[in-house]
Amino acid sequence: MLSAAFLSPSSVSRVPFFFSSAPLLLLLLLLQVLDVGCGIGGPLRGVVRATGANVTGLTINRAQVARAQEITKTLSPWMQARCHFEVQDYLNIKVLYGECIREHQET
Repeated sequence: MLSAAFLSPSSVSRVPFFFSSAPLLLLLLLLQVLDVGCGIGGPLRGVVRATGANVTGLTINRAQVARAQEITKTLSPWMQARCHFEVQDYLNIKVLYGECIREHQET
């Protein structure tokens, strides 16, 4: 699984400009993107709209995941299929959708 930490909340309005290159857009359609510290998923949904990528957001706050899922349920099935949210600590990411991507332990 390919993953990348993604945009800050202040940069979501620049998403279309950031991804203005057609080859980059094509590449992102094939990627799974990781949004670390996604909150309730505003920028995550913006990235999905702009690129069509599958994006997984991580946050340590269960209430934020519940709210993000609530908001996403009001969107089209196309958006719902590409927006994913999980409660995880970004310092200890173990498994996303059955695929190990990183194990990091602070010592």
